[in-house]
Amino acid sequence: MDVDLKFTIVAQNPTVEFLGGTQTRNVVTVGFITDGHGIYGEARVIASIYSANEARHAALGVVVALETVASLPNVAGVEWGQSVNKSGLLVDQITVTVESDSGDSTALYGPVAISALGADARAPEIAALAKALTDAEGPSG
Repeated sequence: MDVDLKFTIVAQNPTVEFLGGTQTRNVVTVGFITDGHGIYGEARVIASIYSANEARHAALGVVVALETVASLPNVAGVEWGQSVNKSGLLVDQITVTVESDSGDSTALYGPVAISALGADARAPEIAALAKALTDAEGPSG
């Protein structure tokens, strides 16, 4: 499986990240678009260590996850987003559009925290959903 890890940084904005309780820290949010599948995503760099190199390194970590999932069979799209966990902290996540073998049926998989993707990028679960979609279409004609 070929994974294109090139990307373009399109935004860098200083903000504050909530750490819990009354603790926060200054960060720079780095927005990027992947070259391979054109997926928008964001990464954060602690403001005190921010540099162009740190921005690229942080973004690359997210790009690997996004493009790996986008390169799986039957994946029609990947959307980056954020949600709030039970502790009130932001969690980077993805939602995957999975399609049947014919491309006539689609379903959403996720959202899944990027940190919970694992080494297999959820390939077995995505393949199972694609198979269920294909099977539901019945025999082809």
